[in-house]
Amino acid sequence: MGSSDTKTVLSRAKAIGLDKDGVIVNDSRLLHENLRRGFAKEAGRDFPFDLRTSYQLRGVNHKYHGGTRVVRTFIAVERWAKEMGIEPNSALSAILDQANPASRLDRINFDYVKHGDNVLAERIFWYDQGRFFKSEEASNFIDINPGSREAVLGLNEIFEGRLAIISNAHSREIASRDLRRVFYDSEIKLMNVITAEDVRSPKPSPEGINAAIERFKVRVSPSEFLFVGDAVLDIQTARNAGTMAAAVLSGVGRRTHLESAKPDAVFNDIAEIAVLARK
Repeated sequence: MGSSDTKTVLSRAKAIGLDKDGVIVNDSRLLHENLRRGFAKEAGRDFPFDLRTSYQLRGVNHKYHGGTRVVRTFIAVERWAKEMGIEPNSALSAILDQANPASRLDRINFDYVKHGDNVLAERIFWYDQGRFFKSEEASNFIDINPGSREAVLGLNEIFEGRLAIISNAHSREIASRDLRRVFYDSEIKLMNVITAEDVRSPKPSPEGINAAIERFKVRVSPSEFLFVGDAVLDIQTARNAGTMAAAVLSGVGRRTHLESAKPDAVFNDIAEIAVLARK
């Protein structure tokens, strides 16, 4: 994607939507810690994948972005790697280096997920009934992406309030907890925040984007809306909603996987978008 792509996309946009995780904040440490604790308590063993590899698995496509399927995949890849005599983290990292890792992961899931793994994955994902994941303690594992505060507030000014944060967070409470790492409560209350609580189906369903557009006081057509995310899932969501799609490299998605989904533009991070939007 060249500079002409970015300029064209930003000049066409009359409103902007931002994913939370990977764009504004980085939740990689939280997700990794939740898995580490879940595997220790529910599976009685160490979680064998490092932070970077386990985080980037979620950037492959919508099937691997979150939920218990991701946990089942970790279980399946660990079994496959041990059968092959390969260290699990190295094995998964090598798969993610491929141009189309989803097909290989689909096959491993088909061959190595066993009866009862759904129940185990559910227990690991929601270990201790999700108390840690939903807790204030969890916010200590959320990091701020550099420049995101200034960028988001700047974009909100540029787009005259037509900015939305569209997240697959399970609730507004969790989304607000994470956003408090970046913004004051008074600022969050003024934001157009959409979570899984507000829609029947989360991303890649277009419902979140549609709900955000409907809340704007000024009419905005889908073709004038730019959705910014860090994963293939976000690009798919934008396509399903008929909006423009921009990818940032500050989260789960590797450039090769993001570009294969054909976004309208690729940026390094949200700070770069804010700088270019002012030009």
